[in-house]
Amino acid sequence: MKVAEVLFDAADANAIEEVNLAYENVKEVDGLDVSKEGTEAWEAAMKRYDERIDRVETRITARLRDQLGTAKNANEMFRIFSRFNALFVRPHIRGAIREYQTQLIQRVKDDIESLHDKFKVQYPQSQACKMSHVRDLPPVSGSIIWAKQIDRQLTAYMKRVEDVLGKGWENHVEGQKLKQDGDSFRMKLNTQEIFDDWARKVQQRNLGVSGRIFTIESTRVRGRTGNVLKLKRSD
Repeated sequence: MKVAEVLFDAADANAIEEVNLAYENVKEVDGLDVSKEGTEAWEAAMKRYDERIDRVETRITARLRDQLGTAKNANEMFRIFSRFNALFVRPHIRGAIREYQTQLIQRVKDDIESLHDKFKVQYPQSQACKMSHVRDLPPVSGSIIWAKQIDRQLTAYMKRVEDVLGKGWENHVEGQKLKQDGDSFRMKLNTQEIFDDWARKVQQRNLGVSGRIFTIESTRVRGRTGNVLKLKRSD
């Protein structure tokens, strides 16, 4: 068990020692001895192992539920889950935090749904498009940046699913549905088609330059004559 990363104070050093002793109890027994005495020794060692591990899991469960119960917001709960999720393979620990898992998974679902609603607005009608005009970003560049930002946010939300459910979350009942929805959403965020369409239009345009690039025009302002250098533009 990976307890060292989630137990911090001096008192909990005993928990780490319990795990080490539990392992030593089993390691000292010859697992290949199938005689009556060997089988009895193995069963006794496993019993001692389970007793020690149960004590450790009880302590971890109490610590975990205490931290989750005093968390100020969902973000803090996600951080707590990310520290402990390596231990979620243990049924005792997993069962103790199921109610919190359900709550946070629903939060992820709601966040992804809000992100999807943001995408449905489409770039030309988005606030990001208005900001791109202010920053003088070309429409194609702005559209790609906008989609990539949504994609990064989606990745962050999917990481939260792993934080809550642990490794192998894709095989979890809730995880399977979220994985399918996430993959489907991500396909819509693929910007390759936008880039290819832009490249095709650019290649079809006549970008050749003929004649002079600059022109000099005479101007008269407040009775004074001057020259203005202008760039010849081809629309």
